[in-house]
Amino acid sequence: MAQSVSDRVVRQRIRNRIIEDLELQASFELQRDYEAKVPVISAWEVIEGWHDWIYADPRLEAPHAVLTLDEVAALGPVHDCIEAAAIELRQFAYPTMAQAQGLPTWTSLQGQSAIALAVLSQRGRMSEDSEED
Repeated sequence: MAQSVSDRVVRQRIRNRIIEDLELQASFELQRDYEAKVPVISAWEVIEGWHDWIYADPRLEAPHAVLTLDEVAALGPVHDCIEAAAIELRQFAYPTMAQAQGLPTWTSLQGQSAIALAVLSQRGRMSEDSEED
C-alpha cells in the first residue's frame, strides 16, 4: 500500500528536484558527464527536466514556505533562459550538449542557474520524508 505524504512534503521534494536541475544547468561539465553516461539523451533533457517541476513562470506563483520570495525571484531568470534556449535549440533535430553549449542562450542559462543555485543553497535541500519549517 502506498504511503501518504503531505502537500508540504511533496513541495519539499519538488524543491530538491529544482536544486538538482539547477546543479545540472549550472555546470557544462555535469551536462557532458550526463550525456556520456546516458548517450541516448539530448540537450532537450535539460529543458524537459526543468519543465517537470516548473510549468510556468515561477514569479507568477504565490510563494510558499518551501520557496522564499528571494528564491522565486532567482528562479524567474532561469525560466526565461530555459524558454529562450528551447526556441534556439529547435535548429537542431537532436541537439548534443556540445551544440547546446555553443549557443548564447545556453551560456545565459548556465549563469542564471548558478545564481539561482547559490540563492537556493542558502537554505539547501529539505527533507524528503517529514515536514520542515
